[in-house]
Amino acid sequence: MYPERFKNVKITGGVDGSVGCVKLWDYFAEGGTLQSIELVADRIDDRERSITYKAQGGSIIGEQGYTQFQFTIAPRVGVVRWTVHYEKGSSSQKNPRDATRFAVQVTEMVDSSLV
Repeated sequence: MYPERFKNVKITGGVDGSVGCVKLWDYFAEGGTLQSIELVADRIDDRERSITYKAQGGSIIGEQGYTQFQFTIAPRVGVVRWTVHYEKGSSSQKNPRDATRFAVQVTEMVDSSLV
């Protein structure tokens, strides 16, 4: 699954596709730095076609302040909406623009494989 961005995704708890499933994602951030984040599926809404993950561990939380991610898909119109919750704990913390660039790049990779 897109090895240029994701090194590994491992289920560390629960059942894939269900609330409570825990996944550890190792990915390459801006500049090729290997980062990790552990996400728990917090809410799955099949009607709205959305899934919400809460960050519970990994290097991205302390360094960048990301706490929650929501992905919503509107397949009939070809739209993916990313919602990222971010808490800036200190003035030295990185700007969340990296998450925006990352989301755009991943969305473009997925889009190119669907065409």
